[in-house]
Amino acid sequence: MLACSSAKQEGLDAQKRSSNVEIWPKLDIQVAQSAAVEAKMEALLADMTLQQKVAQMIQPEIRDITVEEMRQYGFGSYLNGGGAFPNNNKHATPDDWVQLAEDMYQASVDSSLDGSSIPTMWGTDAVHGHNNIVGATLSPHNIGLGAANNAELLQCLAPFIDSAEELNIELASSGEYSVAVANMQITNEVTNIQLKCE
Repeated sequence: MLACSSAKQEGLDAQKRSSNVEIWPKLDIQVAQSAAVEAKMEALLADMTLQQKVAQMIQPEIRDITVEEMRQYGFGSYLNGGGAFPNNNKHATPDDWVQLAEDMYQASVDSSLDGSSIPTMWGTDAVHGHNNIVGATLSPHNIGLGAANNAELLQCLAPFIDSAEELNIELASSGEYSVAVANMQITNEVTNIQLKCE
């Protein structure tokens, strides 16, 4: 009985320590205001219809939207959630993903139907890594990695994370916007790294 009481007390003490906001890191991030950017945003908003503004706040899922609907409405973003694939094809290839990204982007900047040429953003459900392509490697959630309390595992995964970050930087600097391109290349990296970690 004493051991249970002691363990319970230790748990309460730990809870008190973890809820003390004074020990949390404090962020000091300065966001610079730009009069030119603010003016451009105000002008853009002033020219938009109510329908265009509403469309900018909607994020349809790729199972529920066509490229022509993107062209018609100019949605601000779209999502591929878990289990969503181009053309509802679970075996979609990397080329299929790239084609969908390109088609959605081109439709979003085509002002012929909705009068707007604001580029759309692509959201992806990737809490296990970008594994929408059959054969891609599943990664654990970040919270799961932390809960594992296994520094060796994190060191093993670090090269994968570095490779992914480098690839994203390269894609951004080359003007690429397609997440799907990264899927294929990161998958190859992960396969190689897994062999080293086993």
